[in-house]
Amino acid sequence: MHKKGSILVLALVFLSLAAFLAEQLTKSVTANAMMLKRLIAREHAQILALGGIQVAMAQLAPRAKTEDDARQIFFEKTFSSINRWQTFELNSKIDRFDSELKICISCEEGKLNPNLIFDFKKGEFKSPHKEILEKYQLPELRTSLDKLVGTALKKRKKFLNDLSQLDVDQKIKVFYEPPEPPRKNRRFEDGKRPLFLSDIFTLWNTKPTIHPLFLSDSMCALLELKRPRGGNNERLKESTKQLSMQIKTDWAQDWLSHWESFIPLFDKKTPSLEQLKESFSREIEPQVYSVLSLGRFNGVEQRLLAILVKNPQQAKQNKKEKDEKAAASNENVSAFKIVRLYWI
Repeated sequence: MHKKGSILVLALVFLSLAAFLAEQLTKSVTANAMMLKRLIAREHAQILALGGIQVAMAQLAPRAKTEDDARQIFFEKTFSSINRWQTFELNSKIDRFDSELKICISCEEGKLNPNLIFDFKKGEFKSPHKEILEKYQLPELRTSLDKLVGTALKKRKKFLNDLSQLDVDQKIKVFYEPPEPPRKNRRFEDGKRPLFLSDIFTLWNTKPTIHPLFLSDSMCALLELKRPRGGNNERLKESTKQLSMQIKTDWAQDWLSHWESFIPLFDKKTPSLEQLKESFSREIEPQVYSVLSLGRFNGVEQRLLAILVKNPQQAKQNKKEKDEKAAASNENVSAFKIVRLYWI
C-alpha cells in the first residue's frame, strides 16, 4: 500500500521536471533567436562593406564627357577625401533599413615597397629611403623604423610575398586606422597618432617610386608633412577644387617646382621631400589603390580591405566604346579590378 502523500511528491517532481525543461527550451529558443538575429545583422553588414568597394570604384572613375573633366573631378574628390573616413548614413524610409557605411580610400603608390628599396645583399635599406626611415624613432621600442623593419628583412633574406611575413614587434599596428573627427573644443594633434605598418609599406606598388600627391597618412608623418584629419573640412574642399583646376600633366616631371600649389594639402615643403624627390613618380594619376570599407547594421560591424588596380585594357575598351557609340552618352564603366580582399 502506498504511503500517504507519495502521489503529491510524484506530482511535484513531474511539475519541477516540466518547469526545468520549459526553462531550458525557452533559453535555447531565445539564444537561437538572438544568434539568428546577429547572423542576419552580420550578413547585412558584410553586404554593406562590399557595397563600399563599388562606391570607391565609382569615385575613382568619375563620369564626365571628356578625359580632362574626369581628371579634374577625380583630383577634386580624391584630394579632399583620401586617407579619411567618408560616412554614408542609410535611412529606413529610403533604403529600407537604418545602417551606416564608411569607406576610406588610400593610394598604394603613396607607400614604399620594401622588396624594391631594401638591399638584401648588404642587409640595409637603399638611400635615400634609409635616411628617411632612420629619422623616425619608436620610443616604445627604443629603436628606429629603419632598424625595426631592416632587421626583419635582413633575417628573412628574400622578398616578401605578403606583409604578414614581416616579423616585427607587435607593438606597432599593422592595419591602417583613419583619423576620427576631433572631440568638441579639442585640437587635432598629429604627434599623438601612431604609424601603421601597412600604411608605410606595400607590395602592390610595383615600382621603386612614390607618388607625392597621394602619400599615405603614415608617409606624411615620415616626411614631416601635415597628416590627414578627420571630420568635414569645407576649407580643404574649396582649396582642392581650385587646385584640381590648376594641375597640368607636365607637373609630374618636377613636382617640387609646383609644390606651393599643394600647401593646402601638406602645409609645407620639407627637407625630406628634397631627399626623396628622385624617387617621385612621373605619372599624373596613380594606378593602385586600397579601400577600407566598414558596414554597420544593428550594432554589428564588419570591415574589409580591398586592393584595386586600374585595368588598362578595360579602360582602353571603355574609351573605344564611348567614341564609337557617342561621347554624349556620359557613360564611364569602372576600369578597376579587385585583386585582393581582406576581412579584418
